[in-house]
Amino acid sequence: MECRPNDRSISLTFITYEESHYFSELIVAMYGVTQMIDQVN
Repeated sequence: MECRPNDRSISLTFITYEESHYFSELIVAMYGVTQMIDQVN
């Protein structure tokens, strides 16, 4: 079994680049949900 960290880091960078926009929107959505919960309480 050969360990190839280069492939892993390359794929990780690709995922981060592709999903950075979705991830940021997810953070905004979670923040909005938190604000709604704070208003309810």
